[in-house]
Amino acid sequence: MISFDHINTKWLWWLLRSSFWLCFVLSSANALAWDNLTIIANTSNNASVEFVDQFKSEWQKSNALNLKLNLIAFDQFTPANLPSNTFVVAVGVQAFSSASKLDPKIPVFGMFVPKLAYDKILKESGRTASNLSAIFLDQSISRQVSMLKAVLPNTKSIGVLLGSTSSALGDEIQQVSNKSGLDVHIELVSQGDDLTSKLQHVLMNSSALLAIADPDIYNKDTAATFLLTTYRQQRPVIGFSQAYVKAGAMAAIFSTPKLLAKQAVEQIVQLKDKPNASIPAPLNPQYFSVEVNRQVARSLGVDVADSATITEQILKYERSMP
Repeated sequence: MISFDHINTKWLWWLLRSSFWLCFVLSSANALAWDNLTIIANTSNNASVEFVDQFKSEWQKSNALNLKLNLIAFDQFTPANLPSNTFVVAVGVQAFSSASKLDPKIPVFGMFVPKLAYDKILKESGRTASNLSAIFLDQSISRQVSMLKAVLPNTKSIGVLLGSTSSALGDEIQQVSNKSGLDVHIELVSQGDDLTSKLQHVLMNSSALLAIADPDIYNKDTAATFLLTTYRQQRPVIGFSQAYVKAGAMAAIFSTPKLLAKQAVEQIVQLKDKPNASIPAPLNPQYFSVEVNRQVARSLGVDVADSATITEQILKYERSMP
């Protein structure tokens, strides 16, 4: 004779097991709301091509998602030729801006997009960060300040020039610098201002220049002015790109296309365990490289540590940041 308690126990076990499998099936069905991935990139741009090639390589190595990978050249991109049920990786500001106008149900992940450009495009798109995200091209302010401290550990004051695009970063730069024990002198450059006089003024009140990526200030037309003026004033420049170091900045911190591709794949692969393929909030670059112009450093009488030591010091500063 089977007891009533025994029947209840068996029934409860069956119910729990059924519920488990039902949840599993539903979870699996919702884990990926897309079944292919589309990269939109300028295929005539060397950096974009390097990113795409590395992305493909990292994607194959991950072996985590059985998804078709598509590539659409930006000059051929239209919403009509976008595959259905896709996740979009838009490489570059133009591609990201165009992709932001797609149906909000299509998740868009931007690459090679500076933070300030992302903020502007997000606002104009009417989307939210839950379906329009990015890995920023530029390093965080705290990392840039950490780089400066690692390269110039004896520096007590820094100068920063901000234009109309980057002026929104002023408070953050002030706060991060103060927390790092640095005095910071910020000059705002408006349209029509004499850039040289602004630069000279900021150099009078600082012992190094921290260059913040702002195309209105730092561009091919102004590079020579900045680098010659700072060199004559014996003020080192900490830049934001490898090209700026080659042109004459003393050092820079940046993320290469290959490093950004590695992080992008890692982030997308993680989505396989998330419901509805929700994309992460905008991210700062995780991986970075440092480069030092040793000739410039010697000319300025600065003894700079090797790149490995600088990298280790940057990570140490970041861990100690409140």
